[in-house]
Amino acid sequence: MRLIHMFFVVCLVTVSAVAMADEPIPISDLHFNDPNGAPLMLDEIVTIQGVITAPTGVFNSGRTEVYLQDDTGGMNLFSFNPVWEDGYELGDEFKVTGTIIAYNGLTELVPITVELIGKDRPQPEPLLVTCGELWASYDYATNSEPTESLLIRLNGVTWDPGNYALMDDTGTAMMYIDPDTGIPWPEGEFNVVGVMKQFDDAGEEGPWYLGYEILPRFVSDITYGSGPQFVDLPIQTGVAMGSATIAWTTDIPSETVLEFGMTPGLEMDPIALGNSTTTHEVVLTGLSSATVYYCSAVAAEGEDSINSPVITVVGPSESSSGQIDVYFSQSVDTTYSTGVDAVQTNIAERMIERINAATTSIDFCFFAFTLDEVADALIEAHNRGVTVQVIYEMFDPVINELIVAGIDVRTNPDEEHDNTHNKFAFFDARDGDETNDVVWTGSWNASYSGTNLNAENVVVVHDAALAAAYRIEFDEMWEGAYSRAKADNTPHLFLIGGRNVEQYMSPTDGLPDKMAALMGTADTDMFFAIFSFTHDEIFNAIVARFDAGVAVRGVCDAEAAEYGRYQDLADLGIDVVLDNVEQGGADQLMHNKYLMADPLPGGSDPTIVTGSYNWSYSAATYKDENILIIHDATITNIFFQEWMARYKEGGGTWDTEAPGCAPIYIAAAAAGAGSGDSMWATDVGINNNSDEVLTYKFYMLPRGADNTDVDFIVEGTLQPNTNGNFPNLWGSWMGDGAGAINVCVSDGDAAGVTSRTYNTSDAGTFGQAIVGKEGMASAKLIGMGEKVRMGFLTENSAFRTNVGFMNAGATTITIDAEFFAADGTSYGTASINILPFSNNQWNKPFTTKVHAGTVDLGYIDVWSDTADAMFLTYASVVDNETDDPTTIWPFDTDQMVGGDSLSCTPYWIAAGASANGAGGTVWATDLGINNLGSDELTYQFQFLPRGADNTGVAMSDPFTLIGNGSIVYRDIWKTLTGNNGAGAINVCVDNGDATGVTSRTFNIGDEGTFGQIIEGMRGSSAAKVATGEKVRLGYLFENDAFRTNIGFMNSGANEITVNVEFFDHAGNSLGIKSVNLDPYSNNQWTKAYTLAPINASGITAGFADVWSDTADANFLTYASIVDNGTGDPTTIWPF
Repeated sequence: MRLIHMFFVVCLVTVSAVAMADEPIPISDLHFNDPNGAPLMLDEIVTIQGVITAPTGVFNSGRTEVYLQDDTGGMNLFSFNPVWEDGYELGDEFKVTGTIIAYNGLTELVPITVELIGKDRPQPEPLLVTCGELWASYDYATNSEPTESLLIRLNGVTWDPGNYALMDDTGTAMMYIDPDTGIPWPEGEFNVVGVMKQFDDAGEEGPWYLGYEILPRFVSDITYGSGPQFVDLPIQTGVAMGSATIAWTTDIPSETVLEFGMTPGLEMDPIALGNSTTTHEVVLTGLSSATVYYCSAVAAEGEDSINSPVITVVGPSESSSGQIDVYFSQSVDTTYSTGVDAVQTNIAERMIERINAATTSIDFCFFAFTLDEVADALIEAHNRGVTVQVIYEMFDPVINELIVAGIDVRTNPDEEHDNTHNKFAFFDARDGDETNDVVWTGSWNASYSGTNLNAENVVVVHDAALAAAYRIEFDEMWEGAYSRAKADNTPHLFLIGGRNVEQYMSPTDGLPDKMAALMGTADTDMFFAIFSFTHDEIFNAIVARFDAGVAVRGVCDAEAAEYGRYQDLADLGIDVVLDNVEQGGADQLMHNKYLMADPLPGGSDPTIVTGSYNWSYSAATYKDENILIIHDATITNIFFQEWMARYKEGGGTWDTEAPGCAPIYIAAAAAGAGSGDSMWATDVGINNNSDEVLTYKFYMLPRGADNTDVDFIVEGTLQPNTNGNFPNLWGSWMGDGAGAINVCVSDGDAAGVTSRTYNTSDAGTFGQAIVGKEGMASAKLIGMGEKVRMGFLTENSAFRTNVGFMNAGATTITIDAEFFAADGTSYGTASINILPFSNNQWNKPFTTKVHAGTVDLGYIDVWSDTADAMFLTYASVVDNETDDPTTIWPFDTDQMVGGDSLSCTPYWIAAGASANGAGGTVWATDLGINNLGSDELTYQFQFLPRGADNTGVAMSDPFTLIGNGSIVYRDIWKTLTGNNGAGAINVCVDNGDATGVTSRTFNIGDEGTFGQIIEGMRGSSAAKVATGEKVRLGYLFENDAFRTNIGFMNSGANEITVNVEFFDHAGNSLGIKSVNLDPYSNNQWTKAYTLAPINASGITAGFADVWSDTADANFLTYASIVDNGTGDPTTIWPF
C-alpha cells in the first residue's frame, strides 16, 4: 500500500482541474516564462514525479524546502506546513501535486498531495557547467530556465565568502552555503556539486533574469583535486595539557598524515602514521603553552593528494590561573547556590577596574559603546602607555572622544547589515606574559541601559590560550575582514582551570549547529534566557529535547517575544515566561543570551553557553558574534541563580525545592477501609532501566492538604536494570489514608514507575494499574486552558465512577468538570479547588455532583482556567460487588498522524475478543467511541484476526455519530462479524482530532469485574514502537495468584519479528523469545513466562524488554495481568 498524505489549502479549485493534474508532466515544462521572467503556469495546479536531490533539513529545518528532479528538469518543493511529515529523504521518488508559485524568480511547487513511489533511487548525474554558464542561465530566446533547480557541478573554482563570488576562467557566478548544511567555507581551488537556485531581488515587478547560484548540500559536495576526498573535515576532538586530538574521515582508505606548524605555512615536520584507513586520528603532543598551531590533514593515494582547509588548535596555558568570574547586572537568587553565590554588580565599574589593571594592551570590541566613564578609563590607559584598540559598530560621541585622544578605532565599513554585534575585550594578551591575560565576554553592552536597566551577564576568564583565540578574531576584523569575509580560523577547545571550555565565532563557525549539539546533550533539564529568538534550527532542537522528556524551561524578553518563538514554545506546553525587568524605565530588556544543560545537582555534565549571540538567522549568517561553552557545575549553577530570579520575575512558578529531583507522580494511592467491605492497599514498583544506580525518594502527598513543604519520607537506591517492589507503600509509612505519591528519582529517563491500587479482601483482584506520570514539564500533565475528556464511565447498580485530580504545581488551582450522557446531553458542571501539590477525588460524582441518576454510559470534560495550572486527572470505574477498580485515563487528542496507509485516521485497539479463554473464562470486548467535536463523525471498522496477514481485510460499512455524542458496541467482535474470534480492531474515523476510542475487554462470567481498559492508539502514535526502539513492560506477575499475557499488534505493511527478553525482579535475564507478525497482524502469549524457552514461574514484579530489529517496524505491545481466580485482567502499557 502506498503512503499518501493530504494537505488542504484554501483556493478555488474545481474537481476537474484536480483530475487534470493527476498525471505527471515533465518538470522542464514548468520552467517556461513570460517576457518578464515569471512562470507561464503561475498559480496552476500540476503533478510532477521525480527523485529527491536535496532532502529535508538540508536547507531549512523548520519548513519544507527540498529539491527533486526528473529526466527533464528540477523543482523546488516549498511549504510552511509539512504535507509529508515523514520527511523527504535523499533518493526518495515522489509523485507530487501542487500549486506553482514564484519567489525572487525561482519557480517553486507548493505541495497539496504527496505520494511516495519508491526509495533509494540513484541520484542523477550533476550537469557540468562553468561560472559563466551559471551566471547566464536565463535563455532569452525561449524565455526559459532549463537548468533551474537542477543538480549541477562546477570544477576548478575559487570562492570569496564576503560577497559569495564563485570564480573560474569563464567568469564569476554566485555560491551560497546555507548555515543549516554545516559545510565549512572552502579554501583554495575546489570542485562543487549542488542545486541551482535563483535569487533575483528585482522586487514585485521584476524582471527576473539574474541571481543564479549554486547551493551545495553536504560537506562531501565540495572536493579538492582527485584521489581520496574528505567525508568529514578535520576537527579538534580532544584537549589535554600539552596535547590536542584531531580527527577526520576520508571516502577511501589513505594514510593518516597531518601537516602542522606555528604559522599557516605548516613549517614543522608532518606526522605520518604509515597506515591505511578511512577513519583518522592524530594526537599532537608537546604543544607549547598558550601557543596556536595551524594544522592541515592530507588525503593521499599514489600520486593523488589533497590538503584539507587549515584549522587551528592551542596548547592549554600552563601559567594562567584559569579563574572565571561571572557578573550580573540585575538581581540573583542565591538560595539556589551550591556553594559559590552569584554576584549582582555595576558591570561598568567592573569594566573600569579591569581597564585600570591593564599594563600593556587593551583590545575592545563592542556593538554599543556610549559610557563616558568607560571611555575616560580607556583614555587614561592610553595616556599611561597602554596600547588601546577599539572596534565599534554604533557611532556615539564617546567614539569621537577616543579619536581625539589618539586612540585607534575602526568599524565595519558595510553599514547596511553586516553588524559587529560582539561585546568582548581582552587585556594584556600581547606581552608574552600568560599570567595577566584576561578575556571579557557576555551580553553586556558598554551603555547606560546595559548597565542600569537591562538584565545582562558577563564572564571574565583569566586564560592566555583563550585570549590567543580572541586575538586572532580581533586582528582579523582589525585588518578589515568582517562577517562572511572572515575564516573559521580560531581554536575551539580549551582546558581552563581543569574545565573543558569551547569557543565559537559567527558567522564562520556555525553557531546554530553548536547550540543544537549542546542541547542534544541535555539529559534531564534545560533552562535558557534569551533576548531575541527566531532561528528554526534552535527552536527544533529545543522541541526535540522537550519531546524526549527533558524538562525545558525558558525566559524570553517581553518586547522581543512579539516577533520571536516564545508563543510557539508556550503553545507546545513548554514552561516559558516573559520578563519585563523590574527597573523604573521604559527600556528594560531581558538582554541575556544563555542556555544551561543539566544544571541541577546530580546533573550529567552541567554546561552553560553564553555570549553575544542572539538565536536569530541574521546573527548566524552575517553578524560578528561569539559564544563560550563552559562545562562546569559551579559556573553553571551561578547562572542558574540568575535564571531563577528572572524566571520568578516573569511569573514562573516551578521551583527546584518542590519537589527537588525528577518527579514521577502516582496520582492515587490508598490504605485502609473503603466503601462497602473493601480494604485498600497500594503497591509501587520502580524499574531502573539504566546501567547506573538509581536514587529515589518517596514524598507522600495527603489528599486535600497543601503539600508545598512536604519532605520525603524515605529514600533509597536501586541497582542497574532491576525492579524495586514496595507493597502497601502508603500504609507502611502513613497508616490509613489516601493521596498521591511523588516518586522522585535521580534520573527521570532511567525510571519506570508503576503502581497497583487494589481491594485486599477476598473479592478483590489485581486492581488498577496506575503508571507514574513524569515531572511537571511532562506533556502528560494538563495545562491552563487545555480540555481533556474521559469516556466509558458508568454509574449504576453494578459499577460506580470516581474522578481524581493531582495538582503538580506550586499554586492553588481551580479545576472544572462538565458531565455528559452518551448522546452529549450535559448533566451540569462542578468545580474543585486543589492546593499546591495536593490531590482530591470525587466518589460517585455523577450522583453527588450533578445528580444525574443512573448513567450506563457517560463522559466527563475536565479543564482549568487558572494561570500556570499543571495537573493530572483520572477516573476509576469500580465494581460495586467486588470493589475492584479499573483506571480510565483522558483521551490523548494531541497526537499527529503520520505514515498511515488509510484514507481515514486509524485508531488501533491492540486486543479484542469474543471467545472462550483459559480457566473457564469467557471473553468479550465492548468498544466505545466518543465524538469530541460538534460535527457529525463518520467511522468504519476493520477486524484483524490474530495470527493472520490482514493486508487486504475489508472495512465495514460506514457509521455516523452525532456531535459530542458517545456510543458503545457491546461484544463488538461478535455483534458486527457474527462470529467468535480474537485479534485487533481498527476504528477508522474521518476526523482523528475529534475522536476518542476506548475499549474494555472483560470476563463475562460471574467472577469477572469491569475488565481491562485498552485505549485506541491513533495513527503513528508515540505509543507505538519503532525499529531499534526498546520499551519495557514492568510489574509482571506469574505465580499462583496471577498470570501474565503479552500481546503484539503489527501496524505496518511489512512482516516483522518482535523480540522479548524476560527478567525477574532482580534484573536477572530469563531468556529471549521472538514472534513473527504478518502485516497488520497481532498475537498474544498466554502465561508468557511459562513458555519455552523461558520456562519460569513464581515471578513477582518482573519485567520484560520488547523490541524489533526489522526495518521499518511499527508495532504496539502490552501486557495483561489476569487474576487466576476470577479471570479478571488489568492492562500494563510499556514505559
